[in-house]
Amino acid sequence: MTEHFTGSLMYGDEYGEDVGQEVLFELELERSNSEFSGVSRDISGFGVNESPALVKGSLVNDRISLSNNISLSITLKSRLHQIDF
Repeated sequence: MTEHFTGSLMYGDEYGEDVGQEVLFELELERSNSEFSGVSRDISGFGVNESPALVKGSLVNDRISLSNNISLSITLKSRLHQIDF
């Protein structure tokens, strides 16, 4: 079953003068137990990327671990989840 979510990412200190800038995105994910994979698309905000990004990872006890090397804050089902990198 495909699930749809929205979220945001905020640029960290490593981005210098762009620190704190935010981009909104939507996720279309297929989940199987705790594993998920799908596509992320930027919707609006700073530095929108027109190309979709493939995402893979797992969700266990409200903790998201991404297989990809992506830094982001994400809210799924209206709850903020901890991200492992």
